[in-house]
Amino acid sequence: MLFSSVTPLPNTDLMNVIRVLETQAQSLANLQGRDASDRLSAYHNWASQGSSQLRYVVDLAQVEHLIDTRRHDFLFDMFGGPQALINYSISAEQEDRARVFAEALDGLRAVAESCGAMPEALFIPDTNIYLHQDVYFHELNWHEIAGTSDEVRVLVPMAVMREIDKAKRAPGNKTVSFTNREAIRDRARLASKRIRTSFENPQSIPELATGVTMELLMDPRGHRAIEDSDSEIIDRALALQTMAGRKVSVVTTDGNMQFGAHVAGLGAILLPG
Repeated sequence: MLFSSVTPLPNTDLMNVIRVLETQAQSLANLQGRDASDRLSAYHNWASQGSSQLRYVVDLAQVEHLIDTRRHDFLFDMFGGPQALINYSISAEQEDRARVFAEALDGLRAVAESCGAMPEALFIPDTNIYLHQDVYFHELNWHEIAGTSDEVRVLVPMAVMREIDKAKRAPGNKTVSFTNREAIRDRARLASKRIRTSFENPQSIPELATGVTMELLMDPRGHRAIEDSDSEIIDRALALQTMAGRKVSVVTTDGNMQFGAHVAGLGAILLPG
């Protein structure tokens, strides 16, 4: 699943976010005026009302991405300015904002469709599940971990892939566990290869085991990852939980990661490690 460029605030209904964006996009398309001054007033009203509504469904940084642009700030100082410049700037802003809103809406609708096809049991393994279990991640009993015999979906954020890739360069004396002396860097190479071959088509949903499927959580172009990998994984899990409208659980061997996921409102399962 590819995340949208716009992510709803936690505990916000995804379909309501889509409706708010659709309303603002339509209002933007309907902007008009008898002259430059009228158009400027109409634009300011749209920007103010849009910012006020959007701030309740997406965070402020994304409100800036959608509405509060540099040209928006420029237009606020343009009352009494040259009419040709005002008209040109408003037309350019309408065109640019229409494209951004359309991209956000397409992304959110695609996410809604993807989430609608997901099973109830959604789990995001922390990096250590791939690197520090005595058995390989695809050999784990995911139904037992999930506590259900229904279909289980194992989701892989890009932050986990980056951390596995880093582990390929770990010192040779770092091992999987006290009972498994396999080198971490060898485990990382094997885990990375298995995930990559499973996702030759990044949009595919391969079967990991009977009744267990896998899915990549891909970041949109321009996504700014949180530097701390644990925080980034929790952020992506929380975004998925909000958009899927049901509990997402982080699976980890790290007590601090379990605590962080729990505090964020996610499910958290601590495995021995």
